[in-house]
Amino acid sequence: MSTLSFKDHSASEYGLIVTDIGRRQKAEEQIDTYAVPYRNGKLHIHSGTYNSYSRSVTFGVKDKTRRAEIYAWLTGSGVLQTSDDSGGYFNASVVSAIDVSRVSSRFDELKVTFEVDPFFYLDSGNTTVEYTTSPQTFTNPGTVESAPYIKITGSGAVTLTVGETIVSLTIDDYLEIDSQLQVCYRDTVNKGDLMVGEFPTIPVGESGLSWDGTVTKVEIKPRWCES
Repeated sequence: MSTLSFKDHSASEYGLIVTDIGRRQKAEEQIDTYAVPYRNGKLHIHSGTYNSYSRSVTFGVKDKTRRAEIYAWLTGSGVLQTSDDSGGYFNASVVSAIDVSRVSSRFDELKVTFEVDPFFYLDSGNTTVEYTTSPQTFTNPGTVESAPYIKITGSGAVTLTVGETIVSLTIDDYLEIDSQLQVCYRDTVNKGDLMVGEFPTIPVGESGLSWDGTVTKVEIKPRWCES
């Protein structure tokens, strides 16, 4: 029997049985296609960005008295995990109305659709690793470049190199960079004016980490992912 959890709560907590868990899909890249006069074939421009997709899940409802709790759980956004997709998780949002139909006097059937972000995030990339010496190397085991969270502790002018990305920073104690959210901050305050350069990504395979300047440590949550 398949199992599912969403927002850190399992379906079984609400007396739900997963009868159809849907399926994971390969991320679809956004590609622009142009017909160019006098050119053989069409021109395809690969954006390197990917579309989300819909995943419908069906539950059997054992306890009809808990419907309000179930509806409250199946709303908003959060981490989606399933037993069919072991070793990682998805970022997903509930985007459909909840469809309930009667199966018998004892059971209802409930259907809901999640909008799933394109990547499957590996559990191995959800741990923060601390580095205190430069240079370092690490290996991205995923199938696409990752958008890490990085915390740099130090002072003054610092040049940070992550993979092929070079970032210039002005640090007073520490700065945090979240490449997924595209923000540089400290204590929840935006500090984008203290950063010059693109938000770092980590390419697939082996790459390097290094810095110049006064740095005590660099902490990275790499967020390895698969398409």
